[in-house]
Amino acid sequence: MTAPAAPANVYTDRAGVEMIMGACGVDLRINDSETTVISTVEELYLTHATYIASQELDMYISNKYDPSVMSQSWLIYNWASIMAAYRVTLRRCGSPPASLQWEYEQVMDKLAQIANGQLQIAGLASLATPGIAMANLRIDPRFPFKQMRVETQISGQQPNGNRPVTKDIQGQLYSEPNG
Repeated sequence: MTAPAAPANVYTDRAGVEMIMGACGVDLRINDSETTVISTVEELYLTHATYIASQELDMYISNKYDPSVMSQSWLIYNWASIMAAYRVTLRRCGSPPASLQWEYEQVMDKLAQIANGQLQIAGLASLATPGIAMANLRIDPRFPFKQMRVETQISGQQPNGNRPVTKDIQGQLYSEPNG
């Protein structure tokens, strides 16, 4: 089996993980050969961790924020670095330090809140407005019931399936084509 291709969006790198763990900490966690030289295979462990962290970030929030904008954010860089550092510390059945465990849990909690719509990242433009948007509906206060009216002129020409169309009798009084 060949390795998967690199993800389209990578939000951290070795320098970001070293910012969290330190250069010696990274080298100690990925070095299997007990020498002072890090081989290319061992360096791939770190690359793998950065790819996984980036894809996890995409999984949680790429539907809320544009990945090209996310790649310019220091906060996203820091979160991806924490996630990659956490993954590196788990190598060879290791356990992360308590401070890194706490930071990782904080990041995952914030990502879950963003995914649920409870939190927004300051300084990043979201892909869509958080409120409800309706382009082909209008509210007509003349009707006591079924005040939402579909503007058929700008609606998509998609069939409504097997659902029956309910007519508004009062709408016919006001010459509405379909209530």
